[in-house]
Amino acid sequence: MYGSNEKEPSGFSIDRVFVGGSLGAQFGTFTFINISPDIGYWVTDRFMAGVGGRYMYFNDRVFNFNTSIVGASAFGRYLITDEIFGHVEYEVLNGRFDPTSENTMNVAGLFVGGGYMQMLGDRFFSGIMVLYNLNDNIYSPYTNPIIRVNFGIGL
Repeated sequence: MYGSNEKEPSGFSIDRVFVGGSLGAQFGTFTFINISPDIGYWVTDRFMAGVGGRYMYFNDRVFNFNTSIVGASAFGRYLITDEIFGHVEYEVLNGRFDPTSENTMNVAGLFVGGGYMQMLGDRFFSGIMVLYNLNDNIYSPYTNPIIRVNFGIGL
């Protein structure tokens, strides 16, 4: 909920733009690094939409395989209550997903789910969500369910 005491917007306002995203890492025999910046807009006081970039690095020492994956996503999030939200997202990743091939390919994901978001002041938020990839396949870098912790700050 962004400025719940404000009236609905009548046009574009830079005050309704936010930046944020998520970071993730795992190190060891299997190394994974994820950087996912987002930029979005509070369309109304309950609905936000945005786009994001994706960078993932995988290194599997058992199979001697490493790869970098890049991509983009578009998402929508609706606040059901002041803290509980529904989330939908479409993502396309490009990279080498098959350790037996040198070819790159696109892999699309369609995620649905929801989560909990806490406003910390009037400009910063943090949240956790549980998503399911409805387009799961053998090349997807995710395992259902997907748990994400994210953050954002208003401009």
